[in-house]
Amino acid sequence: MKDKINITFIFFAVIISRLPFIWNSPGLDIDNWLVLQTGKKIQETGIYRVSRLPGYPVSEYLASFFGNTAWFVLNIISVLFTAFCCVIFYKILGHLDAKDKIMAALALGFVHAVFIASTNSMEYMWSLFFLMLGIWLVLKRYIGWAGLALGLMVGTRFTNVLLLLPIVYFLYFNARIRSLKDYFLMFGVALSTFAIVFIPVFNKYSLSIFPDVGESSVDIKSIVSQYTMYIYGILGLLGLLIGLIYIIFQKDLIKNFQRNKEILIFSGLMILVTSFLYLKFPFESYYNIPLIPFVILVLVFLIQNKMVKNIIFSLFILSPFVIYVSSHKTQLKGAIFVNEKMENDYLEYAHSLYEQFSLHKNNKKLLITGGFYNCYLYKYQNKSKNENVKILGNPTLKLVEYYISKGYKVFYPKGIEQEVMFFNQYDISKYGESLLEPFNFDR
Repeated sequence: MKDKINITFIFFAVIISRLPFIWNSPGLDIDNWLVLQTGKKIQETGIYRVSRLPGYPVSEYLASFFGNTAWFVLNIISVLFTAFCCVIFYKILGHLDAKDKIMAALALGFVHAVFIASTNSMEYMWSLFFLMLGIWLVLKRYIGWAGLALGLMVGTRFTNVLLLLPIVYFLYFNARIRSLKDYFLMFGVALSTFAIVFIPVFNKYSLSIFPDVGESSVDIKSIVSQYTMYIYGILGLLGLLIGLIYIIFQKDLIKNFQRNKEILIFSGLMILVTSFLYLKFPFESYYNIPLIPFVILVLVFLIQNKMVKNIIFSLFILSPFVIYVSSHKTQLKGAIFVNEKMENDYLEYAHSLYEQFSLHKNNKKLLITGGFYNCYLYKYQNKSKNENVKILGNPTLKLVEYYISKGYKVFYPKGIEQEVMFFNQYDISKYGESLLEPFNFDR
């Protein structure tokens, strides 16, 4: 009975805490708008084309079913997946005889990166839910169903396929599964599930689904901040530091490790694989979300002092709401409030861009939007449907010169000059007129 009360509390605590933050937009990541615009194209043409490789067919097709309300539906789905994820994590902790499991489950739901990811349309929390569900089903010996869950984990975010490697260790040492038949069953079902989900991707692109990301130009400072601050927030980092210090200096470290060796090694492997993936492609802090439950597992099993654990998990829970540090200032309000303001500012800027562009009454005009392209199209395409009005994201110089030769006047928002120069190696200011001052994220 107590478990049912705890599960109900965790579920509704996660749901209710997100409700104020899901009403304005699909999130700050421009890929959110790209998925929505892709869904619109699928709806209009019936032809599948990935929003970005290697493909995200689950969210792309879902977006195609709901038109202009797709972003809100996807936000709701992210919230629900997060709530169920925390509930499943609670049940995993219970199966492993962990103490302080309600605080640990809440810490997972409220840690900085998870909270923000759960209020937008990206698939991070969808995939994490299927990972947690797969682990839970393995522990319950539902091998075929575990394969289905893990197949959906990969089907929602393909890069998480690497997480299947530590799962082999988990099957053998934690779940004590020794039958080869069970291994073939689980991974066979996982592969089949993934293949079914990715049918439209493979049908369109064959096996050429891996993007050419080139060399990373992200600096070390950015990599470190995304791996720390962007995941845990200031308070979460403080909690993590307290935990690490306590673990290192506690008397019974070796004894605690030996007592929980299998689950700690599995957690370490999951953290290492996730970290490797991020360091290989350090583009988004949220690539690290799959390591968060395993960091919490390490804290749960290596720290035996209940008060210390509760302090750490309380800091995790408070992290989205209190103290935000950007590159140029520190604010007492937390990241979720700052993030919400940035979403509103982004929408307002896109609207201002539309209004400023509309004021120009040229017979033929071209707007180059840069990173606002998919947001602009999703919100204002129907209002801009005119054969003499063209909207482009990041066109080549050759294409810009073509439109100029046809009598189009070029407009663009300030701030995309560097973006155009980086991708297409020309100075857009020499070919067009700027409309607005640059938009800057408070990061």
